[in-house]
Formats: sequence, C-alpha cells, structure tokens
Amino acid sequence: MDKGRLSVREKIGYGMGDAGYNIIFGAIMLFVNYFYTDIFGLAPALVGVLLLSVRVIDAVTDPVMGALADRTQSKYGRFRPWLLWIAFPYALFSVLMFTTPDWGYNSFTQTSEGEDVLVYHARNYTEIEGDPLYDPNRHTRLKRVRWDENGMPDFGVPPADTI
Repeated sequence: MDKGRLSVREKIGYGMGDAGYNIIFGAIMLFVNYFYTDIFGLAPALVGVLLLSVRVIDAVTDPVMGALADRTQSKYGRFRPWLLWIAFPYALFSVLMFTTPDWGYNSFTQTSEGEDVLVYHARNYTEIEGDPLYDPNRHTRLKRVRWDENGMPDFGVPPADTI
C-alpha cells in the first residue's frame, strides 16, 4: 500500500467509524439542555454549572487518558482495547443521562455529572484515526473524509423545534 494514498475502502472505514458516536452525541447535545431544564426542572444556571464542571474535569482527565492509551500494549494495538471497553458504558450512560430517578434533587445532579463526564470523555477517542498512520498528508485526507461523512449531514438537519 502506498504510504500517502488511501483506498476507497479505507476512506469509507475511517469516515463511518465515527458515525455511531456522532449520531448519539449530536442527539445528546441537541436535547440535553431542554431535558435538564424543562423536563427534569433544574435551574438553567445549575445546568450551566453542571456542563461547565464536566468540561473542567475533562480538561484534567484527557491528558491522563491519553497517557494511558499511549502506554497500552496489546495485540489489538494501543487504542482498540479502550474503544471496545467503552462501547457498553457509553451506550448505558447515554441512556441514563435522560432518566429521571426519584432519589432527590442533588442525587440527580451528582449522577448526571458522572454520566456526562463519561459520555463526553469517550468521544475523544474518535480523534485517533491518524495516529497509526503518522503521515501528515494521509492524516489530513482522513480528517477531510471524516468531516465529509459526518460533518456535512449536520448542515441538512433542521432545528428540533421545526420537526
């Protein structure tokens, strides 16, 4: 295989590898504020603090997870074990983010923060497609393919309130 060229199969594989995540994460980002404020009844300021705290925690845990993934040695590679491990918790916590347990007001905020951290943190592993290739030209082409297959459909999605 030519180091700088990508086959059509590789382009489709890399582009579609991120599609499942984008469907779930896009739906979550469209609906999470509405759900937490209008359905569950949290104050908008509390939702803002909740989502901000998730990003602050993410800023601390991302380098740690990156270091762990870089040090992972397995017959499946550095990242595949993490991707396989995170698939079930990602699906579970994506559903749990939109449940309304009757444990009291504060328990919802605490459990939702943990779920948000896991769901948001898991998405960072969609950026690894270029790592094993290490050719800047090939990496750039893969980024473009991924954006074409996953980013372009976002422009055709109508706002939720028009559906």
